[in-house]
Amino acid sequence: MIRRIVASGLIDRLRLHGVARPVVGPVYWRPLEDFEIITIERNAYLVAFWKDLDNGRGPGFSLYVHNYEILRYDCLGEDEGHYHFYGVSDNSHAMPLGNATRKQQVEGSFNVLLTVCLKYLPEHTVPIVRTFRLDSKKVEQAYERARQWMLEPLSRENLQ
Repeated sequence: MIRRIVASGLIDRLRLHGVARPVVGPVYWRPLEDFEIITIERNAYLVAFWKDLDNGRGPGFSLYVHNYEILRYDCLGEDEGHYHFYGVSDNSHAMPLGNATRKQQVEGSFNVLLTVCLKYLPEHTVPIVRTFRLDSKKVEQAYERARQWMLEPLSRENLQ
């Protein structure tokens, strides 16, 4: 795999063809082993990724609207899996996913994504994001592609 370096909340424009800038929080570098950009609709996309960090390894995805990272979901298994909301408040602390396998965390992530789309986008601090409305059918189609992408390395790496 090609090792990619990505800033938390700020994905390198050259590496990902112009996607994403930070909303809140400090910028620090994190490695991604591989990723795929999946378009939802104009100005909205998911980035499915694989990461290998000190606190765990596994798949995840981020939701971007107008190049702002809105949600990041890290399926690292057991006590390490977590997700973040960005732009609703100055708080982007990791919210734990509970004691579940990576696969269970991937499978459960769609409900969180829908909640973000329906509840948190209208509360976002950036006006262009706050007024953006995602088509739920397009979100579901893009998520299914991301889900398949995230599950494939789990079977390849023989990880649960």
